[in-house]
Amino acid sequence: MWLDEDRDLALAWQAEEAEKCPGCGKPHSESFDQNLEDEWVATGLRCFACKTKDRERGRFVEGKADTAGLYLTVTRPDTPS
Repeated sequence: MWLDEDRDLALAWQAEEAEKCPGCGKPHSESFDQNLEDEWVATGLRCFACKTKDRERGRFVEGKADTAGLYLTVTRPDTPS
């Protein structure tokens, strides 16, 4: 049984999650705004455990950029986190 406050918090969380881009997790109001298109900066992070896993799965293609285990985070540098 949910308390009213718990239900309200869960519904607020659900609404907040629905407003996020499924790819980057940023709010639609920012990530889909063409006026902000050039303000985003991507930073790559490599997980070496995932790199090994990806290569074993055959996701690494010879002659292509090495993206195995690579994750990108996206930020707008002039915006507080």
